[in-house]
Amino acid sequence: MTKEELVGAAYLKLTDGFPTMDASTWWDDVDLLLAPAVNYVMLGDYFLSKRDEFEEKIIQPLFIQTFKNISIVEDEDSGKKKMTLPKRPLALPKLRSIVFVGDMKDNEFVPMEQNGGPMQKYLTKFKECQTSWIVEGVEIFLENAPPILKKGKVKMVVSAKDLANTDEVVLPEGGELQVMDLMVQFFTGQKPLPKDYYNTGHEPNIQ
Repeated sequence: MTKEELVGAAYLKLTDGFPTMDASTWWDDVDLLLAPAVNYVMLGDYFLSKRDEFEEKIIQPLFIQTFKNISIVEDEDSGKKKMTLPKRPLALPKLRSIVFVGDMKDNEFVPMEQNGGPMQKYLTKFKECQTSWIVEGVEIFLENAPPILKKGKVKMVVSAKDLANTDEVVLPEGGELQVMDLMVQFFTGQKPLPKDYYNTGHEPNIQ
């Protein structure tokens, strides 16, 4: 289902199939609840997912979107090369929603620890043959990027906050009904809006 279809289905559930006279306000209010509901379901699927041989959580390939030909430019303040992500990644622990950063020939860059501190940045400068990356907001900064590097590629799970009305919402099995139910529960106050994982650092209480 698309974003618009999910919002419409939840809207009809809330109005018992009969839109109110104040339809535009109702629709806008329900529309705001889609992203928290979708992200909640996606985050829950991540925490409930199986682990690989390295004890890392497995992200389903169907959730991953690929963005090609992202321009690599020089940041005016730091002078570092950077890419601006076209959409925001889903908030997962240790930025695991970003599964690949590299060039257009699929040469993968090495991720840096978000809290690696000054020592990590100092040591990275000496790895001249290795391009590393770190995320700040919606920007990916590159260390030791070759001067000829002009375009990059990113594969990631996208946050529902940036979905257009006509975008398909990719969810785990049974996720569409769960999203619609959550939107109704958020709207009616039966369930509080979830906090972003980055703000709490704790796994959600998936029910």
